[in-house]
Amino acid sequence: NIKCSNGYAYFFQDTPLSNWWRSTPSIPYDGHKFTSSEALFMYLKAKGMGDDDIAMQIVEVDNNASLADNKRFAKVKALGKKSKFNEAIYLKKREEWMFAAISAKYEVDEDFRSVLMADRHKGLTFVEAAPKDKVWGIATSATKKVLAEGEAAWKGLNLLGKLLTKLRDENLDA
Repeated sequence: NIKCSNGYAYFFQDTPLSNWWRSTPSIPYDGHKFTSSEALFMYLKAKGMGDDDIAMQIVEVDNNASLADNKRFAKVKALGKKSKFNEAIYLKKREEWMFAAISAKYEVDEDFRSVLMADRHKGLTFVEAAPKDKVWGIATSATKKVLAEGEAAWKGLNLLGKLLTKLRDENLDA
């Protein structure tokens, strides 16, 4: 469910572009497997903050097959928030960590790759229409006003959308 308008491709959690989308197969990284790019991002964030204990707890929870996806994702996110935190490091490294997570997902997840590289999205900027996310999304839904006005109507940075666009463009040239 991606809405294309005025040079943008708006998505939310119900598409493979979402970080919370369950990746099939799991995403291999650093000798571990992750069920979503969000879990991998939380792991990278914890590692980047020097919190190896939380990083390993994220791996354990993310690989707990007895948990339903929504429970697993909630626990992973909670662990990510419990991690040691240094704002200066986070602001400097967050996009690098996210790009590593979505790049690893790109390597193994055919659904993600096919949506990202779809002809109908070429030349468009991806936009995470997440109403509550001011950093990775645009802090609003893809309303008629947003679709008509584009970036002028956004309330967030859309960092995830920009990184997805970069990943797509780099792989178009490959």
